[in-house]
Amino acid sequence: MKNIVYHPFLLSLFPILALYEHNKDQLKLFYLTRPLLISFLAATIIYWVVQKVVKNKNKSAIITSFFIILFFAFNHYSEMIPDIASGGKTLIPGNYLLLLLWILMFFTLTALIISTKKDLSPATKFLNTVALVLIIMPLVNIGLYEQKAQQMSQGIEAKSDGSNVQSGYRPDIYYIIF
Repeated sequence: MKNIVYHPFLLSLFPILALYEHNKDQLKLFYLTRPLLISFLAATIIYWVVQKVVKNKNKSAIITSFFIILFFAFNHYSEMIPDIASGGKTLIPGNYLLLLLWILMFFTLTALIISTKKDLSPATKFLNTVALVLIIMPLVNIGLYEQKAQQMSQGIEAKSDGSNVQSGYRPDIYYIIF
């Protein structure tokens, strides 16, 4: 089987799908198209640029995936890094420290990946599997939610057409008078 690389592209979609899954009752599925498209195109461009520099698709894919993970995780971790202050005055904001750490980690791992002589096909297969599982989980939950919402809207439409009133059905209505 040919070694196909798709984990950077799936990893670029995962945070958006996971965020939507968490807030699926807040907005419609239609609003996902633009952020998913932008994220996918950005991952494609980053992969293409790294591929032109590194000239190895497995190394390029791993570097791109690592960049995407760092990019989407930055805000989550920025809340955890405190500012460096002295005498009540902030000397270095925590975001700057985290950015410096992220840049250091990215370039260190990139240098290690580029300099390795090992075949990274098994790592790519593993990352493809992980990315696929990560994408499937929110997609299944979103699909189940959308199916349930559609069934509920069809049930509401059936009740609102007046068929229950014509068949002699009277709803239970109670008035409490004090």
